[in-house]
Amino acid sequence: MADGPFLPVVQPGRRPDRPAVFDRLAMVGLGPSGVAVALAARHAFPSALVIGVDRNDRLETCVRLGAIDIGADDPIVIAEAELVVLAVPRTEQDQWIAALPDLVPGQAIITTLQSDEGVPEAAALLPARFRFIAGHLCLALSGTDLRHLNTDEVAGAEWALIARDGDPDASTLAGFVSGLGARPVRLDGEADLRAFLQQRA
Repeated sequence: MADGPFLPVVQPGRRPDRPAVFDRLAMVGLGPSGVAVALAARHAFPSALVIGVDRNDRLETCVRLGAIDIGADDPIVIAEAELVVLAVPRTEQDQWIAALPDLVPGQAIITTLQSDEGVPEAAALLPARFRFIAGHLCLALSGTDLRHLNTDEVAGAEWALIARDGDPDASTLAGFVSGLGARPVRLDGEADLRAFLQQRA
């Protein structure tokens, strides 16, 4: 990817008055769904650092919206993320997942906003320091214009997570989802996900 400047967002009015589930989270892909989640995260967890990765025109829009704290078109910016949310099309997920071991040297939970075809093949090859939890956010946006999104877009939305009960990382992720105002739905596997999506089609 092309190099690009890091774009910090400074909002001195933000107060760290609510503990963050993740201190540093990265949103890879700043389309409408990704921006809606980023806005909700910055509102719900003021002390967390929200990192964005996308092309520069979208980054500039997100800076104006206050959806991210820092962003770049170079994915190296996500190096210290504790949570990586892949808000990219299903066709691009394997490529991003395969690149993560070189981009994030520490431990991280990885999830998706779109997982209608199940768990990407590349997830099975991730090092043990990563925990991949396939997710699918059922989000009914009021529009596709990023400038008209707000912090309430995610409120009440169902976010399916493929993970078994008792999984501590899945419980942590579910806590993050709940903190955004969304409703985590725990599913055991891909068959459950397909049934879940069919019921909501």
